[in-house]
Amino acid sequence: MPITPLHIGIPGLISYYFPKRVDISAAVIGCIIIDIDLPEYGVIDSIKDICSKLPNIKIIALTHSETEKDFFCTMRAGARAYISKLSSLKDLLKAIALVAEGGIYISPPMAERLLSRFSSIDDLKEKARSSASITLTRRERSILSLVSQGLTNREIATKLYISEHTVKAHMKNIMEKLHAHTRQEAVTLAEEQEMRTWITKS
Repeated sequence: MPITPLHIGIPGLISYYFPKRVDISAAVIGCIIIDIDLPEYGVIDSIKDICSKLPNIKIIALTHSETEKDFFCTMRAGARAYISKLSSLKDLLKAIALVAEGGIYISPPMAERLLSRFSSIDDLKEKARSSASITLTRRERSILSLVSQGLTNREIATKLYISEHTVKAHMKNIMEKLHAHTRQEAVTLAEEQEMRTWITKS
């Protein structure tokens, strides 16, 4: 099915519900709304590609998913907003305005789900301060992202063109930095740290 742009009367905004690899480099676009509930179209790769080649364009993800895994995967790819398809037009316009100004928008249901991990905002900020010195390298973040997708060390090594031994060494460093005991715990701790950074900056 060909891509059909849906303009909703906002200058610089375009919406794709069937994202594919298209040349938008010549277009004057500030924000793009992408339906991410279309895995067969390689949506996450499309977001990464757009953000890499056209960093000034802001991506707004529209979805039915309320899973933390989908949220983190989408935001890591470069999206600046994660909006439920059940949101009102008023909320969508609010998100567009916020993202256009350089902000980040998370639909209230997902924001509440993320905040429920912590007992209070004060506790949240205290944890953020205590973990502020924890910094993962770009390679470590790449490996951890693949771990979150369920890949084995061998599969990660193949995908990143490095040895399995190197992957194991990176994982050891990651787990030591995050004080994690298992791979899944490392992923969870990294996601929580990432989430605290977004919230405390907002």
